[in-house]
Amino acid sequence: MTTPEKSFICSELLKILNNADWQKKPLCYMYDYYKNQGESDEEAKNHDSVDIGWLLLEVISEMPRKFETDSSYRKTYTYIPE
Repeated sequence: MTTPEKSFICSELLKILNNADWQKKPLCYMYDYYKNQGESDEEAKNHDSVDIGWLLLEVISEMPRKFETDSSYRKTYTYIPE
């Protein structure tokens, strides 16, 4: 649960700290999907990162709580108290 003074990025939420951690998480299934479509390692990683970002945005947009985002490459989500 986020608090007004706590922000997060998607990788923190999913506890992805490095590539070794990433390969042990559910994201590896998205990565495998793109690899099986003939994409390179880098293309598959980029696509699954975009996919998880869209999934997070969908979940957050349907929550009763409101979040503010910045416009950086790795969006930071900050809870806005009502």
